[in-house]
Amino acid sequence: MKGFFDSSPIIVDSVFLFIVGVSFAFLALVTVLMVYFVVRYRKGRHPVAEEVRENFWLEFAWTAIPTALMIAMFVFGFWGFRWMRRAPADSVPVTVQAQMWKYAFVYQNGRRTDDLVVQQGMPVKLLLHSADVIHGFFIPAYRVKEDAVPGRENHLWFLPDTEGTFDIMCTVYCGEQHAFMRTKLRVLPDAEFRKWNGAQVRSPESIGGRGLMQSMGCLVCHSLDGRPGPGPTLKGIWGRKQTVETAGQERLITVDREYIERSIMEPGADIVKGFRPIMPAVRMTPRELEVIRDYLKGVR
Repeated sequence: MKGFFDSSPIIVDSVFLFIVGVSFAFLALVTVLMVYFVVRYRKGRHPVAEEVRENFWLEFAWTAIPTALMIAMFVFGFWGFRWMRRAPADSVPVTVQAQMWKYAFVYQNGRRTDDLVVQQGMPVKLLLHSADVIHGFFIPAYRVKEDAVPGRENHLWFLPDTEGTFDIMCTVYCGEQHAFMRTKLRVLPDAEFRKWNGAQVRSPESIGGRGLMQSMGCLVCHSLDGRPGPGPTLKGIWGRKQTVETAGQERLITVDREYIERSIMEPGADIVKGFRPIMPAVRMTPRELEVIRDYLKGVR
């Protein structure tokens, strides 16, 4: 069985087809028997009811066969489940950071990307984290799905054996933009992946403030052109007067360096009037904060 279970799609598809096959077989059997009994024992042929005596072997069969099939389904499914939950020792770890409404991927060399880039033929272990609510991390092509739960680390692994680009989505309703929480899995051949992985990690300055906010998920809720969204627009935010609620009390503040830093690191401290407190805390380095602050000064 170990040689048969060599990829998640084979495991999941095989268990699914086994259960569907058994279900269809019983559907056909029950339908045929039902039609036979309707014809064989119709009132015209048997106007007077007769007593039916028990049949030990018939009753034994209709109890033992379904029980054996249910046990087979459990064993087959659990065998595959154990295989899917135990990542190989040589798996490459990648941290998945889920938040409303975006995934971010952090690699061993510190690189951070919006889509998941992996090496073909090399097992990958994903370490799932959520900054706000439960998100269902799902790669349909590889039949792997696991929840990212706030306050705990979850994991899944898969073997990307086919080169190409595949969908990643969220399967748990996580808010008004849940349907747009999608990204891509890119499976690269060995030479191409080594070239990508060996490239120098870009500094915050080279990425720029807009690029950093895009990768951190800020622009999912905050626009840069004044358009309304789940969060207040960032257009002209530096020096703007706005009413916020702090510890249940409204106050008028001026957006400055201190306010922006606090809004990123402690988003629940000051809630802008008219908006819901849905923003999670975002982990940034002091240099990343500085680059974003400088960028926001010029967003007019």
